[in-house]
Amino acid sequence: MQTMLGILLVIVATALGAQIEPLAATPFADAVPGTLQTLAVLAGGALLGPGRGALAMLGYLALGLVGVPVFHDWKALPPADFVNYFSAGYLIGFIPAAAFAGWAAQRWRSLLGLLLVMLLGHLIVLGIGAPVFAAWTSIELALERGLINLLPDMGIKSALGALLVYFWRVRRSTSTSSS
Repeated sequence: MQTMLGILLVIVATALGAQIEPLAATPFADAVPGTLQTLAVLAGGALLGPGRGALAMLGYLALGLVGVPVFHDWKALPPADFVNYFSAGYLIGFIPAAAFAGWAAQRWRSLLGLLLVMLLGHLIVLGIGAPVFAAWTSIELALERGLINLLPDMGIKSALGALLVYFWRVRRSTSTSSS
């Protein structure tokens, strides 16, 4: 039951994060929205572990594909529309990124290690998303608006994710050792 609740919470956090664009009023907010989704994806994966993190992202994508409006701007995308969606690669990248974050966070438990986990997780999302975006637009546009414009908030979200996971673990270890 606790596992299912964790997975559901990460799905909800990802859907809510899809609606929040911290850099929306800046020149960086262009073709691909810089949302808080990846913060939820990577922190959720790090806390749930590789299998459950990937399962949460599969659940998130499945909900959006069957008509539940969980994507950016509260969109749902049927499969026929999803394959033509310029952000589809980023969304697909959530699955391996969450799995990686879950795997790596079990090994690199320090704050600096978790920061590296979050940065590498973001690079997985960008490494899958930008080429798909380029396939629908151009390499130049994908580099400018689907990669470079996302780098500033990637660093901020990576730091926040590392802090969140680190202090969640500290709090949990303190509460379990005092019981």
